[in-house]
Amino acid sequence: MLLSACANGGSDYRREGLMERNGKNFPATNSGAGSEDDYACPSTSNIEPDYDRWLDGSMTFTACKHLDSAFKILIHGKTRASDTICVYPAQYIDQRNVYLKPDLSGTGPLHQCMQISAAGVFVDFDRVNYNAVFIVEKSDESQMTNCLAGGNYALCPIYSFGRFR
Repeated sequence: MLLSACANGGSDYRREGLMERNGKNFPATNSGAGSEDDYACPSTSNIEPDYDRWLDGSMTFTACKHLDSAFKILIHGKTRASDTICVYPAQYIDQRNVYLKPDLSGTGPLHQCMQISAAGVFVDFDRVNYNAVFIVEKSDESQMTNCLAGGNYALCPIYSFGRFR
């Protein structure tokens, strides 16, 4: 996926230029956010790496939406080198319009880092409306935050992106 954009003066960071990946369009506070029964999971992954550099399926995830809350998701997936991922919520409008959610402290885009296991990880961005996420490993958190906040996507680390609702 090729990304290019600039920051918007509004409450969201604006991203433009989202492209198709592999001929496919994107399908339609880490806490005890319930049990897996509270989530609807797709049958295939919906958060995929921008570029599968290692050709091993790492950084491929499934984001499951909560049945009653627009703020909670359950993520299953495989990382490459770390068991800690950082999740950046976004609002996907179309391939050319994706809005990052700002951290209200002014430190860049909102995100959470948490440990993922074979059972997945529950993610809760309380009172934040989002339908897509970017995911990087913890070691790439600073680089990804700077890349997204500064709009310099040539400097982005390998990341995964996708829409889950």
